[in-house]
Amino acid sequence: MKRIHWQGADRASRLQVQLSERLQTWVREWGSEQWWQAVVLAGDTRTATRAGGRENWWFSSPDGAVMWINAEAHAGISLAGSALDLSGSRGHGLGLVEQVGKRCLTALHACLWGSSELPAATDVLPERLDSFEPRHGGLAWRISHLPGDFQIAVNDVWCTVHLPHDKAVASKPRLVDRRTAVVPARVRVDAAIELGNIELLDSLQLRVGEVLLTDVSRQPSVVLSTPSGRLRTGRIVPDHVQRTVILD
Repeated sequence: MKRIHWQGADRASRLQVQLSERLQTWVREWGSEQWWQAVVLAGDTRTATRAGGRENWWFSSPDGAVMWINAEAHAGISLAGSALDLSGSRGHGLGLVEQVGKRCLTALHACLWGSSELPAATDVLPERLDSFEPRHGGLAWRISHLPGDFQIAVNDVWCTVHLPHDKAVASKPRLVDRRTAVVPARVRVDAAIELGNIELLDSLQLRVGEVLLTDVSRQPSVVLSTPSGRLRTGRIVPDHVQRTVILD
């Protein structure tokens, strides 16, 4: 069973800033003046992982970090065409555009992955798509003002690798179990003596100061209860020095 947890707004924001900073470094090295506004924005995991008819790249490392990048078809050609100012070229110079596009994409993938060694891209769909969902620690982003409509999804391990959890927070004890948590609590216990039965109409006519004669024994039955409900029954033992209730 997968652990349910979220990254939290602060961690998600810090990881987004990291990606944007790396993206700007890539733009300065590869980019066109048209890309200077390129930035990483928060995205929707469902949109990122269900986009059909697009190019997909999956990267994973031995430690379990996974990143999913997808973009419009021929995104590399769109990037290279923009960078070389050959966006309208589909004939002469297309070979050059394709080669530049491949290198441009590889550099972009490495920039987003965030490590000196980029794992080989695979076209094999990850086994657990739910690992990209926010409830399992996943995050999603999209890149604005960049040809190709790039979308990104990462799993919890990738987030932890790039933004380790605070050791002080991680070292805090886990929640105590239910029994340990309620042991120190105190609760009022009430004991009600059963006096007998009377007619309902008579019970409605009782007044302050009236004397009720009952045939209760010397060890009358009592019902023990707390504000949360009935506990069990018992009986009063008047012969003891202290008021004593023996549980049945």
